Amino acid sequence: MWKSPGPRLLLSVCLALGCVAAHARAEQLPVRTYTTTDGLARDYVGKIVQDSHGFIWFCTSEGLSRFDGYRFTNYGTAQGLPSRLVYDLLETRGGVYWVSTGGGLVLFDPDALTHRNDDGTSTPGRLFTVVPFPSGASAKTANVAYEDASGVVWCGSDVGLYRVVGGPGASSSWKTSRMPRRRWRCCCATGATRCRWSTTVRPPWPPRGPTGRR
Repeated sequence: MWKSPGPRLLLSVCLALGCVAAHARAEQLPVRTYTTTDGLARDYVGKIVQDSHGFIWFCTSEGLSRFDGYRFTNYGTAQGLPSRLVYDLLETRGGVYWVSTGGGLVLFDPDALTHRNDDGTSTPGRLFTVVPFPSGASAKTANVAYEDASGVVWCGSDVGLYRVVGGPGASSSWKTSRMPRRRWRCCCATGATRCRWSTTVRPPWPPRGPTGRR
């Protein structure tokens, strides 16, 4: 005699059908490619970041691009960036923007051109302010910026790790954190134990010796 399926079997079948339907819908998502023809600063994009306002930022080899869902707004050396090479964009929890470029770490004020006084008169500010590395430091390039759990901003450069000390702005100072003097690109994270982790880019093998052997 045929027996009706139990509740567990019915639930399993429903879940399976739901997964299949979800997978089918996922395959039907529209895909569109954006290029310089659409207004993107450069076709080569190194990183994509979405900020708290919903804007999408593209770090390219020809500057920084912002997409609002309809059009691109581009920022390059003509707008004040110290280099056309943009590697990273960080928006801190306090709403401060930092841009990592081939010319160092830059404080970015997206609303600088729309600032107004209390009486309504326009008082445009600076879009980009370069925060220099410490005097005597050989660092030139900022590869990545990271905000840790305590709100400190860290910068990975072409020769080591730095942290920003003081409030944001041109008067910010830098303090060097002890790291290997090797080129490192990006990874800075704070674990549950509040330990900071970073990665260095090292050669995959020891350098050759005088005899040509490693």
